[in-house]
Amino acid sequence: MDRAAAGPARPETPGAASDGLERAVDRNGRSPRSWLAGALAGTGSPVLDLARPSRDGELLELRHALDQPEGTAGTVGPALVQPGRLPLRTNGVAAARLDMCLPLVVPLDDLFAELRRVLRPTGTLAALVPARPGRSPTEVRAWWPLRRVLRGGPTLRHESACDNLGWLLTGADFAVLIDLRRTFGLPVPDGEAAVRAVDALTTSGVWSPDLDAGRLADAKLALARYAAPGRALPVPLRLLVARR
Repeated sequence: MDRAAAGPARPETPGAASDGLERAVDRNGRSPRSWLAGALAGTGSPVLDLARPSRDGELLELRHALDQPEGTAGTVGPALVQPGRLPLRTNGVAAARLDMCLPLVVPLDDLFAELRRVLRPTGTLAALVPARPGRSPTEVRAWWPLRRVLRGGPTLRHESACDNLGWLLTGADFAVLIDLRRTFGLPVPDGEAAVRAVDALTTSGVWSPDLDAGRLADAKLALARYAAPGRALPVPLRLLVARR
């Protein structure tokens, strides 16, 4: 059975960042973080959470979960850590949850090496990353004005971690088990919500943190023109699950 697609919606990951992406839901009412957390159901504990790189990509936020998402044990952290020096013992965690961080981490190979070190044999890794919009007429219509605004601007540091993540994981000696794409609707009922949505796309890692203020202002205006009661911006994401 596809663990990532099965079962009811789960609570958000303990200690998960509130960056606006939690307002986006799929057709089943599930948030991106719940989708990510559900991919590791039954993998055991502890579970390592990594999220939200620093602006330069050289540090990661570490949230070291002591139990599965539905538990009550809480977390250790958060703490900022170097991707190539995770403060965990070798073979110390059962699973790792990578929350929108792979396209922004600067020493990506160093992070993969550390994940191989800290994961137990047959340990599981689940990674959430942005996907390119445009697979449906709704996505094309919603994103065309935003693409025009962003054209020529900074992109995510590792576009390959979005488009070719399965290949990167295989090259890092992980066996890819699941590769899924799902679209989440970020509500934009009015201009104020459109402003919040653009901020969410930036702070969550869907867009590059290096976008300048002018482009972001233009994006807010473009999305405000798209906004309407009951309307949502489709945000496509990918979820990959791999085993050490």
